[in-house]
Amino acid sequence: MLERFAARNAELERVAARSAGVEAKLLRARLSLARAHGDGAALAEAARRMRERSGGDPELARRVASDLLDAGHAALAARLLAALPPSDGHARLRLDASLALAQTDAAELLLATTPPEALGGPVAVAEAYLQIGRPARALESLDLQSAGHERDPQRRTVARARALLALGRLAEAAMTAAQVPPSSTHHRAALTTLGQALESAALPALARELTSELAPAK
Repeated sequence: MLERFAARNAELERVAARSAGVEAKLLRARLSLARAHGDGAALAEAARRMRERSGGDPELARRVASDLLDAGHAALAARLLAALPPSDGHARLRLDASLALAQTDAAELLLATTPPEALGGPVAVAEAYLQIGRPARALESLDLQSAGHERDPQRRTVARARALLALGRLAEAAMTAAQVPPSSTHHRAALTTLGQALESAALPALARELTSELAPAK
């Protein structure tokens, strides 16, 4: 009798798991369709249903929140993420939602209390600090890890140049930006920063000349 009961219970659990999987796939399909048609009401409904079941499937809720952010629905993503228990695994999404909504205080709190690795690393943290107007904190973040351990050193160089520019350290900003080679995918951003530094230093003619000479050939 006990064996039959255990077997029946196990079967019910398997059915429930399959049903949950089907429901999750259906929600994803509805979300994709709503995104394709720009249907804000459908996206809101998907987010509402995900909030209701997020405790049972937080990973799916995280993926839906990511989709909502990609679709430009940061407020819906933020509400969905708020229904999840705090976790470093959701920290980058929470930060992206705060940045998209211009919630500077919330973004700064996340940046100050979350390990950099959970937010994409020191360079990503520095870029976020720059986005909320905290260049000094951006430099501090870049100093947490040596450049030798950086997977994308040119991205780090551009972030440092931007922070120096925002702090008014124009000569340092220009020299730092000039270190990015033309072959780098970050060269255009470096040129922009270099030009801004020279313009701010009241050297507009030099800015135009250098950015023209350093620009990659078309």
